[in-house]
Amino acid sequence: MISVRITLISLLLLVTGNLSAQDDEDIVNRLMEKYEDVASCMMVDGMYGVKKDGIWEFSDAQGKILTDMHITELDDYSWSTFTITVNGQKYEVEEPFENGRLLVNRYKRYAYMDKKGKLLTPFIYDRSGEKAFDAAESTEALHVNDVVGDFIEKYKYSLNPPTDKLLDTVTPSNVHLLIDDYAEKVAGGLVQYALNNPDKVDKKKLEALFDVIFNNEDFYFATVKAIAIYRYRTNDDDEARFKLMQEMARRFNDAEVYTLCGDMLREGRGCTKNVQEAISYYEMAVIDDGRDSYAEKARQALRELWQSDSTRYENKYGMLLMHYDDFRIIQDYVFVKRGGNTGVCDSTFTELLPCRYETVKSLMDSLFVVETFNGGVQLVKTGGEELTADIYDYMRIGKYPGDTYIVFAQKDDKWGVLDAEGKTVTPFVFDHVSIPYFSFGDSYPTITKDDEVFDLYRLFKNKRAIIRKNNHYGIIDTDGIIIVPCHYSSIDTFEEGVTTTRAIKEDDSAVIINIITGEEKPTD
Repeated sequence: MISVRITLISLLLLVTGNLSAQDDEDIVNRLMEKYEDVASCMMVDGMYGVKKDGIWEFSDAQGKILTDMHITELDDYSWSTFTITVNGQKYEVEEPFENGRLLVNRYKRYAYMDKKGKLLTPFIYDRSGEKAFDAAESTEALHVNDVVGDFIEKYKYSLNPPTDKLLDTVTPSNVHLLIDDYAEKVAGGLVQYALNNPDKVDKKKLEALFDVIFNNEDFYFATVKAIAIYRYRTNDDDEARFKLMQEMARRFNDAEVYTLCGDMLREGRGCTKNVQEAISYYEMAVIDDGRDSYAEKARQALRELWQSDSTRYENKYGMLLMHYDDFRIIQDYVFVKRGGNTGVCDSTFTELLPCRYETVKSLMDSLFVVETFNGGVQLVKTGGEELTADIYDYMRIGKYPGDTYIVFAQKDDKWGVLDAEGKTVTPFVFDHVSIPYFSFGDSYPTITKDDEVFDLYRLFKNKRAIIRKNNHYGIIDTDGIIIVPCHYSSIDTFEEGVTTTRAIKEDDSAVIINIITGEEKPTD
């Protein structure tokens, strides 16, 4: 099946005006008549990836081949990067050809390649094309990453790969050259292999490598944590184990680390028993990641401590967990779970919304958008008063100046407007609504009707609302009909019961417009 792929580089050129979307589509369609496949990887001045007889090259918009690279694979696997395989070697490409050279990437080190696929430089550059690495070190980096990459590919389906073999290649002196993903897999693989095969590992080599990783804060958390947990499990010295977990807790936020610290403090293992400090660690575990299995252990510990002595220790989350199964703190709200149902409390744990909904989609002050177990979305008020039925597909709450709320609702692929009581303000006639987060300042919701997009500048009054387009103002009715085109520099707001308002024209003259009919007349 013939496919056409358009990468981000192509899209960027469209956005910046070098080529229109229609032009690009026409060119690709024309090239498809000549070649097996086309990847719209436009590499400056309209160069396209084209495939013929199983080989990729780059052509101009007319189909003339401009390169002689013999690319066997071209894969645009992400929005910002594609890969090419030349002479059996795969390279990532993030930037277009410039002055006949292509900046190619291997393991976050860059080199220049010409239009014949020949490397012109070692991999000594950074992404900006600036020289950043020593040539010998880059050679070593490519080698060690190649070895690890081949190992990972070879054993990706193995339950117990012989990861100890990597200790002959990955050493304390070069482990920092590994890309982050490989470093994490090496550390995790070595830990699992050492735990499963303790007699087969050269522990001296292993610990020397682990020391470098653990003491280098440039490595990913998961890489360091794998080593810390290995040392925790294999060390019989409780005092050393406690110090290790405290060090991890100082460096990283992690539910498992916090829970282990809490357990040792609660029991006095390797440290002086301190239940109050243990509670603090358990609380951090729950807050850090409530979905983690260790966070569940921390929740249970807080419940037990509340039940055993609720007056001796400060344990507010233990008290909360006596009423709810789980909770998550988001800004000033506490989202709580009970029996699979979701509710909301405030920061003092006062219940604002009872636990009877599947999820809480969004909220603003006293208004909540919830999803029911029927799959619908509805508007609910503090206390659980349901302002609408669960008949909507989507809802968002906004707040205009003066603390006036507006609710945009979607039903059957059309959008309408509700007020803060859930009453219908407009029919569901709008094709699309784009809503800024939080309260509106200079950014307002946009409404689309019949391919025309407007800012909803002010709320509907008298079934009319002020709209804005290209910094000019007009009036629309609740059916989405333009009553006053966006021709005015400004339009005064109006209230219910009023049929006219003042507007300022381009020449700064003032007029009175009838918001019902759209008629204009001079001011008195």
